[in-house]
Amino acid sequence: MVKFTWVPETPQPHLSPPGKILVFGATGNLGFTVCECLAAFKIPFVAAYKAEGTHVNLRKNNNIDGLRKLQNSAGSHVMNIIEVDWARPDTIRNALQGIERVFLKVPIGHIDDCAMSFVNCIKDNTTIRYICYMSFLDARGKLVPVNPNQPEILIEEMPKHKLGVDAYWGEQRIKSITDVSYTILRPSFLFSNFLFDFHLSNPREKYADH
Repeated sequence: MVKFTWVPETPQPHLSPPGKILVFGATGNLGFTVCECLAAFKIPFVAAYKAEGTHVNLRKNNNIDGLRKLQNSAGSHVMNIIEVDWARPDTIRNALQGIERVFLKVPIGHIDDCAMSFVNCIKDNTTIRYICYMSFLDARGKLVPVNPNQPEILIEEMPKHKLGVDAYWGEQRIKSITDVSYTILRPSFLFSNFLFDFHLSNPREKYADH
């Protein structure tokens, strides 16, 4: 069992004192892991999930029943659960009430739209101080010369495929937020989230050692 120790090297306004955290995508592979870590440290948080999700998870316990079990273990004073729907901004606003920090993971395929909806939902929110935004590996694009005759002048070239472009603009939405600190994460491929596309009959067994 891995033991984590959280010791900030220097005081950070968005980390101290602790404030309630909202975790989006709480029934996903990544979101559920974040919830487990917060529960282990007894850090107050709200787990936000979308009931009619269709994604396939490798872990058997990261669903609404798994969230309830985690809540029972951590205690309602540490963990609360709320349902959200990205097609209904009122549910997002409701989930954000009293929240100081957000772990933001939006649905693949609707990254820019959901990021824009999130930004609109926090315009009048005065409690949010920090956002950790889970982006996409290829969202960063690359620097290329403006023209061959001026190689020292670089611009950022847009990613070539739709998902990268969508993620790129999602990041720009988050960067447009004023008076809120943020961290943008560009992880490597989370392979477990793509297993459904391969139509594997038993992904847990076939890829247990990978």
